[in-house]
Amino acid sequence: MIAKRLPERFGQYEKRTIPRISTLIDARFKKYGFLHTFNADEAAKALEDELSDCLSLKTSQKPPTPPEPKRTRFEFLKFTIAAKPASNRADSIIMLNQYLTKPNAEEDVDPLIYWKKL
Repeated sequence: MIAKRLPERFGQYEKRTIPRISTLIDARFKKYGFLHTFNADEAAKALEDELSDCLSLKTSQKPPTPPEPKRTRFEFLKFTIAAKPASNRADSIIMLNQYLTKPNAEEDVDPLIYWKKL
């Protein structure tokens, strides 16, 4: 009886952005905490957007210019790496995929402590 009523009562919360993201970032549940895979996929898209926005805010803040470093043999490599275009969207996709492919946390793990450790 209770198992039958749970989806009726709580299924609507899967369709809201904040509960979706909250469920997804809880390392005990990730995508397995959803009744419908569509809602899990939508949560992943929403979290990807949030990550991309956070990364773009972080990269838009220009760090102070460091003093001129001494010339090294691999200076050409530094310039090549610095000239490489950065993509916040690609970085957010990679970060999310790495998180989702890790094993789920044990059920007695506090989600806040889990994220503090990372």
